[in-house]
Amino acid sequence: MSFFQDHKFNPADVDTTDSFEPIPAGNYRVLVLSAEEKPTKSQNGVVMQVRYQVVEGKHQGRSLFHWINLQNINKVAQEIGHKELARLCLATRVEAPKSPADFCGKLIQVVVGIEEYNGKKDNKVSAIITPPATKVPNNVPQTQLEPQHPASQDDDAPAW
Repeated sequence: MSFFQDHKFNPADVDTTDSFEPIPAGNYRVLVLSAEEKPTKSQNGVVMQVRYQVVEGKHQGRSLFHWINLQNINKVAQEIGHKELARLCLATRVEAPKSPADFCGKLIQVVVGIEEYNGKKDNKVSAIITPPATKVPNNVPQTQLEPQHPASQDDDAPAW
């Protein structure tokens, strides 16, 4: 059976307006949907393209993209990329990533800005919010630092 035989489809009943306008600048809780390594445009470096999805609020469901330099002939760009990667590791609690896929399915918070290039406005992930640092006394055994409550379904959600 065909969809068209089983349903009466009226295109006038479907809202076909899509907003590709940038979402307002601010902090957003997002889900890491995908992450993959790609060559830079100049083919002499490697970036990780991360796709996030806003998970709450008025802009729930919107996608955001973030390019993180992993290898770059420009040492400053590479250093900035490594700092962003470290923040992503801290925010997702991925201590030693083996693959970009290690970040997928994690909830984090990002700071979103708006940038203009050639007259076109677009969103830019300008920062990854990392959880507050917790100092651990040297004399406390690691087992005492584990949560004393049962795991919940929101274990991937940062407590902050």
